[in-house]
Amino acid sequence: MSPTRWLWEGGPPSGLSQLPRLPRTLGAPRIGEEHARGAHAQPYGPMYAATQAMSIAVALGDTSGALRLMDTVRLDYAVPLATRARYGLDVALTHVECRRWEAAADTLEVVCTMAPGWVRHQMLPGVIIGWLAGVSVGRLRGLANAAGVPLGVR
Repeated sequence: MSPTRWLWEGGPPSGLSQLPRLPRTLGAPRIGEEHARGAHAQPYGPMYAATQAMSIAVALGDTSGALRLMDTVRLDYAVPLATRARYGLDVALTHVECRRWEAAADTLEVVCTMAPGWVRHQMLPGVIIGWLAGVSVGRLRGLANAAGVPLGVR
């Protein structure tokens, strides 16, 4: 079973396949730059909308959509660290879906280095490590240690 297919057994509910397009059509492109709003400085803008579209594509198992977004989205430091790290995990999971084991491991390593405190509180790195098949056990041990997850190789 694919690592993202467990989210929607039998496919996503009708209408959800259009969700990855919504952030880009609702208003983020009209803003043109990143903004923070609300008491918690919640980011909003084209880059943030693109990261959300990526998360939605990954959650729905839309690998081709995730690959398209992965090729076009370039995040800068205007986007908060947690958002960049989550986007990195989505990229790593997309690489796993495509059986690009080394690229997935490289991306996960970048995320673990970029946000070590954040990544230790996430479940997705453990899922990604569990699905990495074509990577050496030594490298998996290092990734598992950096992500703070037990190594359970299948």
